[in-house]
Amino acid sequence: MTTTPTAYIGQAVADLRWLTTVPHTIDHCVKLRAQQIAAERTRWAYGASPTEMVEDIIDSAWGTGQHADPTGDGFGRRHDDDAHETMASIRHAADLVRSSAIDAHHHAARLLEVEPRAPHPSHGLMATLNEAEVMLIVLRDRIIPNDPDDPDVRSSAITVLADNPHMMWLLRSAVGETASWLRATCEAAFNAASGPERDAVPGRKPDECRLCGSWRKGTVAVSRGRCEQCTAFQDHHKCKPTEAIVRRWEATGTSSTPPGMILEAKAHGRKRARSVG
Repeated sequence: MTTTPTAYIGQAVADLRWLTTVPHTIDHCVKLRAQQIAAERTRWAYGASPTEMVEDIIDSAWGTGQHADPTGDGFGRRHDDDAHETMASIRHAADLVRSSAIDAHHHAARLLEVEPRAPHPSHGLMATLNEAEVMLIVLRDRIIPNDPDDPDVRSSAITVLADNPHMMWLLRSAVGETASWLRATCEAAFNAASGPERDAVPGRKPDECRLCGSWRKGTVAVSRGRCEQCTAFQDHHKCKPTEAIVRRWEATGTSSTPPGMILEAKAHGRKRARSVG
């Protein structure tokens, strides 16, 4: 099945939107990748002087570019690249996506004989990708006619673009594949910094109080199988609380127990002891 121009645009827009959305903006991912590269390389050559080490530590501590450029782009330019020149490739890819999106936008406007949108100046990686996304969205939603009452006009316009080899190359390769590579590269840096996902370990259900657990729910055994309330009662009165006492605790929301109920609990305890003996 042949991929349509609008499908290529839609996928590229999705990739660019991922790259401009918190928490995985391209600026943030570039900073993460620069930090990863710095951690992977040998920091100091053998024989480096203490002064060189201190200067290197101070230089790398600023971390977010210079005052005039506190972005991931500025951060990346101040740090060493890896063997694959990933940092330089990211900057080049961002510029390529923007320029290719503008070319595709204007080429489609010429083919369909409509007025194009003038591109806006963009400085920095985020602004570059935002401008590319806008140019593609305007191409999809305005340059290509979008009249709900006359869908045939839009279909015919899409066919005109699909039949133009240069148009399809721009959308498929220059824009689409570059945006896809950008996202994959930044996503890898983001995921590496986040660490591997771990399955949650199901927690063990806490033990219920052995004295009152059958009369009320949600109790937690804290001492020899007893909840805190039952522990305090038994330690103080030398007997176990009865069902009536527990129900009173629940009804009043307090641990106050009338003397008569305490006497009944003690008598019940003695009676049970005699029956066991």
